[in-house]
Amino acid sequence: MNWLERWRQKATNWLSDTPESFTSAFHEKKQMKERLEAALDQSTKRSGRAALVLAAAVILGLGGFAVWGISPTQKQTDALRVLCVAPEYTGRYSEFKAMEKAKARFAAAWPDVELTVEYFFIDESSVQNEEKLTQLRTQIMAGDGPDVLFSTGDIFLQNPAKQMAAGVFCDLTPYMKAEEELPSLKELVLQSGQERGEQYAIPLTYWVESLNSTAERFALYGIDPGAVSDRQAYLDTMQHFLEQNPQLSWSGGNRANADYVLAQTFVSLFPELCDLQNESLPLEDAQVRQWLELCRLEYERVAAYPRDASEQTPPEDQFRLLGLQQLNAVKQGETADCLVAHNQQGGTTGIVGQWAGVLANSKNQLNGWRFIRTMLEEEVLWTGTSESDNYGWVLQGSEDFVSQQVSSTKPLETLYGGSLWLERYMDQVGQTSAVVFTMEPYETLLETFQPYFEGTASYEDCAQKAQNYWQIYRTE
Repeated sequence: MNWLERWRQKATNWLSDTPESFTSAFHEKKQMKERLEAALDQSTKRSGRAALVLAAAVILGLGGFAVWGISPTQKQTDALRVLCVAPEYTGRYSEFKAMEKAKARFAAAWPDVELTVEYFFIDESSVQNEEKLTQLRTQIMAGDGPDVLFSTGDIFLQNPAKQMAAGVFCDLTPYMKAEEELPSLKELVLQSGQERGEQYAIPLTYWVESLNSTAERFALYGIDPGAVSDRQAYLDTMQHFLEQNPQLSWSGGNRANADYVLAQTFVSLFPELCDLQNESLPLEDAQVRQWLELCRLEYERVAAYPRDASEQTPPEDQFRLLGLQQLNAVKQGETADCLVAHNQQGGTTGIVGQWAGVLANSKNQLNGWRFIRTMLEEEVLWTGTSESDNYGWVLQGSEDFVSQQVSSTKPLETLYGGSLWLERYMDQVGQTSAVVFTMEPYETLLETFQPYFEGTASYEDCAQKAQNYWQIYRTE
């Protein structure tokens, strides 16, 4: 069963399991999951868009998505429900600890509020978890969700800009303006959670994609990370690497790593590509075509690697050294280093990690904001960062604090080579010139171009399907 068939089957299963009272709201989710199927056929684009617009109108008619919110002066309820949705592999550590820290601090500051924190950790391979996700999404659509949603990236709400525009979240701007002791926040990071100039979500942390290796290894392959200062230089560097080293991969040697690394690098190089203001995708741009050609070469390398029973990274892959491999190289005298993708402005691109928002239908929006405000405290942010790599924070000037905390608490083996790597990485975090909330459209575009990567379709055919998908995605 290919990826498109799996999407269709999931949508069918979700609809058949949905209670009748939620059917109208659920139709939007079904349409969201079927958008790529519609995009694969140009003749269905017009009907697909019409159905999506109709579904959105039905949901807005439910009354659960009030674009206006409760003002900070209105009476609030004395119960606050917070839902934490995070990946299984980090949720039980980073997100759980951050929530518990924030919960304790909030309870101490606001003892009269009855606070409930619920957790849902997502194992994407679990059918039961997917069913639970559907239930939670449907409840939110029907106006029966939590007061505060805390999540990681786009794991729970996809196309977040559309959710913000539809009024799923309340505008936090009045609460932020009324806050007497709000710390200084990075405007660039905040903008990724804004729509129409209103703050619907607060991005708390972000990370910068980097290829980790050692200075000696980079030099062996003719790469000077310090000289790669813009997008064209990165593209040319990776093209030289692949052409000169036909047996090597930069993404890690297996398909799962390639999908992940290429999607992150795609976002990092082209943060402006999937801006919903773009009526079409600039897929004929020379740099975009060069990048997708590099993806084709990379997928060819990954597919050519011999596999063993354990599916481990093959020993031939010497470029993207990870974890213990890089630590061992450093112990043997090599110097840790990293290569970071730069965007069109010459800076780096932050990818949102943890974020929080208050649901528009909440009757406790003021206390919801107070909980988010609690999460902006350094100690709470560090608790959520300490076992992840979200070293970029929304707090202005936080890089030195994060570096000190990481250096004093993390063992050497978790730093891909120690404090020198950390210094290089945090320097790149400080050079962030764009922040992106979601990787989902970039992941889908890579899926759309798979036939081109595999040699079964032309670039032009895949580009047309990608444009069809984009028209549905940006208007759904």
